[in-house]
Amino acid sequence: PGQNTGAVNATSTVRNTGNTNIDVSVGGDPLTGTGPNIPVDKQQYATTTFVYGSCAICQFLSGAATDVDVNIPKPTSTTSPETQDVYFGIEVPTGTGSGGYTGTNYFEAVAPGG
Repeated sequence: PGQNTGAVNATSTVRNTGNTNIDVSVGGDPLTGTGPNIPVDKQQYATTTFVYGSCAICQFLSGAATDVDVNIPKPTSTTSPETQDVYFGIEVPTGTGSGGYTGTNYFEAVAPGG
C-alpha cells in the first residue's frame, strides 16, 4: 500500500489475426479483493515501457473504453499474426489491505483513427 510499480511493467500482447489494420480500445474494472477496491484509474498504460507517475505519454485506465493508437498492421500470413504490446503499471493506495486482488482489463479491436 502507498507504493507503485515504478519501472516494472506488466505486458498484454494484442494480436491482429484479421484482414485489416487495427487500433485497440482499452478499458477496465476496479480490482477487488480482501480490502477496499483498488480504483481502475490507479492503472497506467502506454505502448512503450515507462516509469509509473513520470510518464508523459501514458494514460490512466478508466471504466470507459479509450482508443489507443497502436496501428497494428494486418497480417501477411495466416500463421503469423502481427502484435503490439501494451504496458501497464499500478499504484496501490495507502490503506489498501494486503492480500490478493483481481480485476479485468478489456481490449477491443477498432478501426485505426476510430
